[in-house]
Amino acid sequence: MDIYLFENFVFEFEDKEMIEKSLILFAQQAENKVERKGIKKVTFNYYPQEKNGLQLVVEGEKTNNKIVVKNMKIHHVSPVVWKLKIINPFSNFNDCFIASQEDGSGFVIIRLVNEQVLGKIKSGDIIEAQVVGIAIAIDIFENEKEYEKNVPKSKDGIKYFMKDGTIIPINAIVNNNTNLSKTERKKRNHSFDNLVDIKGTIKQCWKYSLNMYEMNVNNYYMVEIDTECGPLHIVIPQPMIPKGLKGIEKGNIITGKIILSGDVCINDYEKYVSNLIDNSKK
Repeated sequence: MDIYLFENFVFEFEDKEMIEKSLILFAQQAENKVERKGIKKVTFNYYPQEKNGLQLVVEGEKTNNKIVVKNMKIHHVSPVVWKLKIINPFSNFNDCFIASQEDGSGFVIIRLVNEQVLGKIKSGDIIEAQVVGIAIAIDIFENEKEYEKNVPKSKDGIKYFMKDGTIIPINAIVNNNTNLSKTERKKRNHSFDNLVDIKGTIKQCWKYSLNMYEMNVNNYYMVEIDTECGPLHIVIPQPMIPKGLKGIEKGNIITGKIILSGDVCINDYEKYVSNLIDNSKK
């Protein structure tokens, strides 16, 4: 999924070798590194922009003094911090968790960044995370009336409207429904079960440009909405803007699927550039 996001933000990877070389390059350029004593996982946080806070989070595993680069995520700094109660790890996604609000109400699925600073995350833990939403598939409507007009009717001919501020993991609910047999659940496509569906009214909107290594690449937008969990900033890569949309502005309605990304390493960064990059797979 993050490779898909990365391609929308920057450029398309041509092959596996290019992916590996890019991950190593971003790790070498990283502004800080996060690790926890006794835990093999190491995270490099690279910011391709001077001010706007887009993060390329490169993950690796440490063996002795060597680090093997293995994965990359996209995150974005925002001023929003949520306090969440962990319910359970989310199966099939080793960095995602089912969580509720601190009082136990509602539930979301959130992917954590730099989660190794917390050690082992257990059911019932209360965590704080700097949260951002990253658009995967969204629609933007001029106003509530246009939103309601474009909601399709169900099989029984009724339109079901999402309440403003709703966050709900529809994919996970539908694909893991207990009414399905074990075989039926297994046949479902679970690749995007960690996405959540949202609906909100845009309070603010910003447009950013992205320049990497003196190359101008895609612009992207960030919008702010209110949700049942608190304020949320949503990052929208330029290619995901609905065709025909003249612009994004305050009062527009946004709906669709996003990945919730939460950085739990709010105060614990060890800031230094590492030269321990190795891709030998040893």
